Amino acid sequence: MKTSEAIRTFDARRDVFAFANETVWNYQGGEVKWERGDPGKSEGRHYTRRCFVLARSAAQFWNFARFAPEEPRASPAELGKRIRAVVARPLWRRPRGEARVEIPGFSDLRTASATEPKVFQDSLGGWGQSYFRWGNWRIVLPLGKRNQAKVVSELRHYLAVNGPTVLWLVNFPSLTINHAVLAVREHGSPAAQFEVYDPNLPEESLRLIFDEATGRFHYPKTFYFSGGTVGVRLAYHQPWH
Repeated sequence: MKTSEAIRTFDARRDVFAFANETVWNYQGGEVKWERGDPGKSEGRHYTRRCFVLARSAAQFWNFARFAPEEPRASPAELGKRIRAVVARPLWRRPRGEARVEIPGFSDLRTASATEPKVFQDSLGGWGQSYFRWGNWRIVLPLGKRNQAKVVSELRHYLAVNGPTVLWLVNFPSLTINHAVLAVREHGSPAAQFEVYDPNLPEESLRLIFDEATGRFHYPKTFYFSGGTVGVRLAYHQPWH
């Protein structure tokens, strides 16, 4: 893919899914909310464990789909077929010259997924794609200062050449966070700041900040994370990622 093709601005209001990845656990202030006789698990949430699926799929739609609001909408069955065609294209093997998959009747991803949420949820892929990714074995590898500086360099390259880039946030062996987000652009000084789409928070735009002095990334406080240091790995940009 040529750099000029990838520089199209990612719009955090239009190029993301209207629905969220729901959490299995109930959280308060970044911690699991435990109550007497309550295991802390949520009730009535069905679209869970899909942060990797949503982050990856948002990047795939940005790269491989074309929305055509002037065309008649497809039937749910046809729309599902086209969604599956988009997410079947690996991010690490961007075809040159291959036509984008047309999504007729909608102006953008948010509008389409808000109108047909079940079709999207049924077509993007199951939660097993998050838990049984080939690249998950890397969770045991150390994330030192040199490694994280290399991630920053590679992230900048991917953002410039390929566009939105999937990141895996992890604090192993701690389980305070094990999550996927989509970096969409870099903001400048005073520190390296990357704007991200968080599948758990589709209405917000968050910042992942790299501190060059410590060689560590920092993620803000959310309802499911207390905020602070996170390890970062690239995801889906090589077959082994």
